[in-house]
Amino acid sequence: MSPLLVSLPNLSIVATKASVPFDLSNTNLHKKVTYIDNPDDIYLLKNNFKSKNFIVFTGWKNKAWNKFALEQKKAVNAKIVVVVDNILTFSLRQIIGSLYFRFILTRIYDAAFVPGIKSTNLLRLLGMKKNNIYVGNYGAYEKYFFCDISFSKRKNQFLYVGQFIKRKSLDLLLEAFKSYKSRGGTWDLCIVGDGNIIVDTTIKGLIVLPFQQPDNVARIMNQSKVFCLLSKKEHWGTALCEAAACGMNLLSYYRVGSATDLVRNGINGRIIYKLSVLEIVNAMFHYQNLSDEILDNGSKVSIGIASGYNSRCYEAAFLNMISEIT
Repeated sequence: MSPLLVSLPNLSIVATKASVPFDLSNTNLHKKVTYIDNPDDIYLLKNNFKSKNFIVFTGWKNKAWNKFALEQKKAVNAKIVVVVDNILTFSLRQIIGSLYFRFILTRIYDAAFVPGIKSTNLLRLLGMKKNNIYVGNYGAYEKYFFCDISFSKRKNQFLYVGQFIKRKSLDLLLEAFKSYKSRGGTWDLCIVGDGNIIVDTTIKGLIVLPFQQPDNVARIMNQSKVFCLLSKKEHWGTALCEAAACGMNLLSYYRVGSATDLVRNGINGRIIYKLSVLEIVNAMFHYQNLSDEILDNGSKVSIGIASGYNSRCYEAAFLNMISEIT
């Protein structure tokens, strides 16, 4: 659901429909969600927000949302919080954009709510004061994502969950796995999702499953040992957090936003800094050759780190942000 706007104290949630067909009927979202076709339609609901004084919204580059927020700020002195998951890359666009943010958008935003370190660094570049940046957005919902199978009972299996697209580097992962198996690799690879990459299902040891709802994803994570998220570009990467909560060791590319927060390199995971088939193959053999004791310790570290990224932590961070801003 993005863009997403939440207003307090009488909570209202307005969102565009999610592109990924998750079933939200069993979540702890006890408020009715009003869906709109596009962000500009927020003006159709303008009367719903006349008395609101605290607004949180995503879609910080959307002109309609920014215009609406500024109008509410002028009309009822609303406090505006923008949710940002973009990460610092030092791109020319970010550097130029920092001028626009500093001189225009800082008139609108009182604070920012971010998921982790790399988003915090971006907001600092853009000119947001450190004390106005709150960490705690995103995480793993503990109703589904938790460890319920001991590590020793899991399959010797790598796991990928996500879209079957090149941005996620699934093509490289599959090529690397094929090479790994040809060199005597003994572990399997399970991939879960769908997309436009044509998967060679004849690769020995490859298991391909269609898109799954969260409860099934968590079950598969609890059956696997190492989670792979090697996206060329990934603002956060919630799946990495969900895998950690399920007690998996982690293999990630450094451009994945959450890798900085969740992976302790050489302890509960491994971060790749050069994305290539050879690097992935080497990482696969690295895990295959680790003792069960080391892998089990990594699993425990993942669980401990992920415990700081669940719904209770989100709620605490959100309420703290509200109390300090209002």
